[in-house]
Amino acid sequence: MADGHSESYEEIDLWELFMVLIKRFKLIAALFLLAVITAIILNFFILPPVYESSLTLDLPPGGRVGTNADGYLELAQSPATFRRIKDTLGFVENVEILRQHFKVELQRKVENGRTISEFIKVAALAGAPELTVEYCNAWLEAFDREVLLFMEEKLTREKSLAAQVLMQRTEELAQAEEELGAFDRNNPISLKENELRVLENELVQGEQTLRELQMTIPTDEARLKFLEETLAKEKETLTGNVGGTVYPDSSAAGVTSANVTILNPVYLNISQDLATTRARLVANQEKAKLLVKKNEDIQKKIEETREKIVSWKLERERLLRNETEAKRVYNEARGDYEAYLQTEANLSSLAKSRVVVEPALPQRPVGPRKLFNTALAGILGLFAGVITAFFVEWFVKEKERRRLEQHVSGSAF
Repeated sequence: MADGHSESYEEIDLWELFMVLIKRFKLIAALFLLAVITAIILNFFILPPVYESSLTLDLPPGGRVGTNADGYLELAQSPATFRRIKDTLGFVENVEILRQHFKVELQRKVENGRTISEFIKVAALAGAPELTVEYCNAWLEAFDREVLLFMEEKLTREKSLAAQVLMQRTEELAQAEEELGAFDRNNPISLKENELRVLENELVQGEQTLRELQMTIPTDEARLKFLEETLAKEKETLTGNVGGTVYPDSSAAGVTSANVTILNPVYLNISQDLATTRARLVANQEKAKLLVKKNEDIQKKIEETREKIVSWKLERERLLRNETEAKRVYNEARGDYEAYLQTEANLSSLAKSRVVVEPALPQRPVGPRKLFNTALAGILGLFAGVITAFFVEWFVKEKERRRLEQHVSGSAF
């Protein structure tokens, strides 16, 4: 029941709304026509035509002193660029008004999710076709000039820094070369190696002599023992009367057998051989003892010399590595500085933009959009008429309600 009443109320309300629109049709139509006529007058007779021309340019090469696409876009929209355009065109208004005549945007060409090229597109708006092209050319000239100034400032800073780095690397290289040269002068490794070879040869000869002595000494000791044993078995003299001594091979004239003692020649030879062997053995033993001490000293000297050579070589390798590294960083610093000099020589071409699409003289205006603006004005006038109609209806009813309330209250008294 309640639902039925609510539906009937809704139908009545909608009908009343519709009747309000019918009742106030003239008001709505008047506002609609007023908006349309006003739009027609403004768009067809009052508002001046607006023309647009655009140019598209590739980003400047820049090289070492360039910037990224967003940096170039910031330069393209910078106040300095538009102040330069204002001076070029002789624009009487301020820079902010001049900026409204331009639309600057960064365009990217993307393939497979990767940016392959970037462009800056500039559209210029003006009241005459020739002015749009003039505006585009003035912007291009101003932009190229600002890019050149930006690159000159950046080049000055970075070239100065590169010169300081190169000077520092030059000093480091000179110091590394001087350290290596001083080390080579104070520590002649080749002479030390020659000294080592002499000591090693001397040690080899000493060890060889010692081995020969060590082979001779046991032989002499055995011979000495043998001679001592043999001498002990031999008689000192041959059989004969005591009273004189006759040595073998000596003259025995005037000597009789009654008073002569004859020495044993074998004993004598063995005695002489024993004395010679003993003397030789003692000399060889003393010589062997001296050689052992000498070889030990030479061996110690060889080890010290080897350690010295190894330490010198390690230190020289360290100094050589320092010199090599100093040369590498010096060459890098020199390459950077020379690259900046090359950039400075080619700066004008590096700062020049390449125009991809030239500005063309527009054939028809882009604004105002007469039909679109007229249709939009008609729609807005229609909405304004409907809202005004409902407001007028509400105002009339409210006024009538108050009048009736006053009439009823007056009748009651």
